[in-house]
Amino acid sequence: MDLIERGSKDLSLRKQCQILGLCRQNLYYQARVKVEDQILMNKIDEIFTKHPAYGYRNLWQNLLSEGFQVGRDKVLRLMRVMVAPPR
Repeated sequence: MDLIERGSKDLSLRKQCQILGLCRQNLYYQARVKVEDQILMNKIDEIFTKHPAYGYRNLWQNLLSEGFQVGRDKVLRLMRVMVAPPR
């Protein structure tokens, strides 16, 4: 968060969060990506780089043929997380 100054001597983190209306817990939150999802996203990226015209259904079929057990909706969700426009 750019609005919070962690080393500020004038205002504590608690006070800064209170002024901004934020919960202090948000400062320490780090989203976790599951290892399985990361492996799938790497594979999706690899396939999408080779075949940029593929949509999520073709990617899903390609993943199934390579032995990944994944649902079509999960491929679509991961593509959205990766900011690859699903087709």
